[in-house]
Amino acid sequence: MTDNPKAKALLDRYLNGECTPGEKTLLESWYHNIGSGDEAYKPSWAEASKMQFLRQHYPGKRKQLLFTALKWAAAAAILVVLARTAFFFPGRPDLHRESAAAMYSAVTGPGGLKRVQLPDSTIVWLNANSRLEWTSDFSGNKRRVSLSGEASFDVRHDATHPFVVHTADADIKVLGTCFNVETGTRQSPTQVALLRGKVAITMTGKAAPGLILQPGEIAACSAAGRMLRKYKADVSPYFSWNSGGFYAADMPLQQVVEKLCARYGYTVTWRNRRGGHKHISVSFPRQAFKDMLESLCYLNHLQYTIDNHSVHIR
Repeated sequence: MTDNPKAKALLDRYLNGECTPGEKTLLESWYHNIGSGDEAYKPSWAEASKMQFLRQHYPGKRKQLLFTALKWAAAAAILVVLARTAFFFPGRPDLHRESAAAMYSAVTGPGGLKRVQLPDSTIVWLNANSRLEWTSDFSGNKRRVSLSGEASFDVRHDATHPFVVHTADADIKVLGTCFNVETGTRQSPTQVALLRGKVAITMTGKAAPGLILQPGEIAACSAAGRMLRKYKADVSPYFSWNSGGFYAADMPLQQVVEKLCARYGYTVTWRNRRGGHKHISVSFPRQAFKDMLESLCYLNHLQYTIDNHSVHIR
């Protein structure tokens, strides 16, 4: 119990009748499924464990325990499930009922590019080093996904059931549209480029007003920096990575180099960061990583060497 204080606090609330309906459903669903097929969970052991736990920690409350057995070593599993639920729908108590659904994900590594078709026929292209998650009950009014990294979406139109992309910075709500999302980092905000359709964007966890994005507009959002703005621009370069290209708009040179290298699984070390803070924009068609790195360094008067999967800039 001392190793799982959050699990103990959650069970305390359960025993005292203070859990939300979602927490209660999640706990009972988790409990009734632990140890399935495991001989260690036989009734005699379960009853002994339950009574020992009650005698030590909850004197006088035995009738309140609704579980038919209890094993504290498994309590950490609660935290795993709750952590995944909180990540997927942070600050959304009305969505706790969805936590019992199975989680699915699509992941790409360095240099990876993956096409994903969601259950509603929405097509998602995942860029390198990205992760998309959705639940098994993805349908109807539950068309919600969580994104880390970069992806372009071609959402199947359904005016009565909006599609929502959740990131650490923003919730992006659409009806039927094509757009690109690149989630933010410490140095840069989340960016949403709209090719067609219409999307509504609100900052995650903030009460600040959102904005509506029209085709040919780009939104920049940072929940930490309390910043949400939009501007008009040519959005087509934002989709160039779908065909193997690379694009960066108005970013510090150092960040552009690191972004390009990270996409292909390379780390970067800097022996001289002079000029690294100047902002640049670059657009490369599909070509080899070393060709893009060579051009980028040549145009900005940098020299580099590659050692295994490490790029050294000087």
